[in-house]
Amino acid sequence: MSDAEIRIGTDMPEEGRDWLLQNFVIAAKTDIETPITLFTSSGVVTGRIISGRKYIELLRELLGFGAAPSGMEEVTQNDDAASPEDKGPYFIHLRDAAIVSGVSFTPTEGGLLWRGKLSDVAGFSIGRLEPRRE
Repeated sequence: MSDAEIRIGTDMPEEGRDWLLQNFVIAAKTDIETPITLFTSSGVVTGRIISGRKYIELLRELLGFGAAPSGMEEVTQNDDAASPEDKGPYFIHLRDAAIVSGVSFTPTEGGLLWRGKLSDVAGFSIGRLEPRRE
């Protein structure tokens, strides 16, 4: 990550997005996968931050697109690069994600691919919640 990419800010969110959380998303572009728990108005989600490019790769695998062209290819095309004028990132992507409700996790095994708007994240904790194993 270059100094130009790292955002240093105040506690005032820019367009509803936390500058510190944006830095974790930017770091994911260099394959740094930060374990995180996000608090949104819809609930709690926990997983590992991945880049938008990695998300698209995993989504293509999940949908069975692989490297071969398909009629849906344009749906999963992504250019992770942003222009210097861009104030992004705007989305956060997680792998091995789970939705947490009380003490239950969905899914209970494995994990989901998850994508959400950074502006919809009310708060976060570093670390991935894990279900209690008895």
